[in-house]
Amino acid sequence: KNFFSSSAEQGKEIWQKDKLFLSLSVFGAAYLLKNCASLSHWCYRHWIRESYDLFERYCGGWAVVTGAAGGIGSAFCFELAKRGFNLIMISRNIEEMKKIASQIQELYHE
Repeated sequence: KNFFSSSAEQGKEIWQKDKLFLSLSVFGAAYLLKNCASLSHWCYRHWIRESYDLFERYCGGWAVVTGAAGGIGSAFCFELAKRGFNLIMISRNIEEMKKIASQIQELYHE
């Protein structure tokens, strides 16, 4: 072997390694950019953007809540009543629903 042929082979080897490194770097940078964009969008939605006024957004008035006798349904009822909505409450347990309705009327009835 002479000096020039081995150095040409080494050059090809280095170029192949460089192409692999360059390809991985490009994919890594694209992945990092995508995740940074997702994080910044999440921060904007949760900390910067003003929250919606549900009463205005849905033309005020009425809200239908299922499972209003307890748990998340009753929590929704209290929150919507606090924001000024009239409620249509639906539940399988009528006694509990009536208790929740009377509590809401005591707190938020105008």
